[in-house]
Amino acid sequence: MKLKSLLILLFLTAGVFSYVYFAIEKPQKIKESSGGKEDRLAEGKLDLMKSITISTPTQKVELQREAIGWRLLSPVKDLASQSKVENLISGLEKFKKTRVLFTPEKMASNSIDLAQYGLNPPKVSLQYKTSDLADPVSISLGQQNPSGSATYAQTKKEGVVMATMDLDFLSTQKADDYREMRFTTVSSADFDEVEITASGKKMKFKKDKDLWTMSTPYSLPLDQDFARSFMDKIGFVRANQWTATLPTSLSKPDIKIIVGFKEGVKDLRSSDADLRPKGFELDLSRALKPKAKNSKDKAVEYEYFAKGDKTQAGSIAQFHYDNFTKAPEDLIKKTFDDFLNADVQKISITKSKKADFQISKTDKGWISKLGSAEQTLDPEKITKNLDRLRNLRANKFLEISKTVKKLPDLSVTLELKDKKIISFAFDFEKDATMLWTSNGYSVLKYALVKDAVPASEYELDALKPSLTKDAANLTKELPKTTTDNSSAPGKKKP
Repeated sequence: MKLKSLLILLFLTAGVFSYVYFAIEKPQKIKESSGGKEDRLAEGKLDLMKSITISTPTQKVELQREAIGWRLLSPVKDLASQSKVENLISGLEKFKKTRVLFTPEKMASNSIDLAQYGLNPPKVSLQYKTSDLADPVSISLGQQNPSGSATYAQTKKEGVVMATMDLDFLSTQKADDYREMRFTTVSSADFDEVEITASGKKMKFKKDKDLWTMSTPYSLPLDQDFARSFMDKIGFVRANQWTATLPTSLSKPDIKIIVGFKEGVKDLRSSDADLRPKGFELDLSRALKPKAKNSKDKAVEYEYFAKGDKTQAGSIAQFHYDNFTKAPEDLIKKTFDDFLNADVQKISITKSKKADFQISKTDKGWISKLGSAEQTLDPEKITKNLDRLRNLRANKFLEISKTVKKLPDLSVTLELKDKKIISFAFDFEKDATMLWTSNGYSVLKYALVKDAVPASEYELDALKPSLTKDAANLTKELPKTTTDNSSAPGKKKP
């Protein structure tokens, strides 16, 4: 190949590569690095959004950002769902043109039938203001294209375009979809006091160093996991739908909940006229569902309602109501791990029709003393039995008893390092195990599952050391002793 031809070929190759890079690859990289912002239809800095108005043929929704967050101004005044508004703004951020059909200039010089695109009138008109733009921005949404892959849209800057479908949900949204449906915006982490009255019974709780305590009707330790979950459910109560009028059943609510917040905490709906600015009140009720005329259905069905002191009434799901029909006993602690195995110094065990015995921890280990005789016991078996007590979980707290039951089937008493006494008394009934336990201050009665405690493991013989493997093997290897019967009558010597 001649040098001239080679140079021409190299020049052409360089030209092709330059075209591919500068005309195709580089613009694409610039577009990707900019996140496709040149195709975004929403103008302005959306994080500086101040207000949003959404209009459809049937409603007009006005939202305004305030210091505490977004508020709904129309068609009703209420706190807006912060997450719903943020989702709307996120949709605007993603809303992009995919194809320009008519530029503003072409629309000005030609008569365009916008009705065929669903833009006259539009299905949705969206207008918003940002603090970085002097004028509001308007976006009209029409129908989808025939293939259902894009939405027709119109803006002042771009004209009529085919766009992504990130805002299509606006055409089906109701005003309530933008409302905060929870009855309080404060989570249980910021509750300080709670009072619940249900079926005439009152329960009072107070948080102390992030632990819930009960003062009414019992002053007993609570199951903290259950108590936290119980309090969480107060903050989770939400309306399915707000009611225009107060349901009759709420004039005498079945359940009343009064919550006090931590210092400095306020509900986002709270105002200067709020009668309870440092807490909130929630009433719940149920009412028989009205049956259709000539209905032969005899089943009883209810509908459920709630009303907060900062909200109107609303219908709620049944489980919200059921959550607060719990008895106070359900919240009482049902585990018995208030001691450490290492702190136990003495164990006294009493069984019906069996001799009582005591076990003591000494420098030599666990010792049982019967009269003057001492018996060394297996520490692993002792630990296993203590673990059984610590790992017990009652099905139900029954009552505060005056005394421990006399002559129970099994009684285990622990003496700790600080001389504190903890006692367990078990009665083995046909279908359950009854437990009375005392810590020196009160006697509490519980119901446990049947066979929750294997009584046979709390006998002295069961706590003795087992034969070691070495000793067992040695016993196997010892020769069996035999008797020499060679001189017996009738036997001949070999």
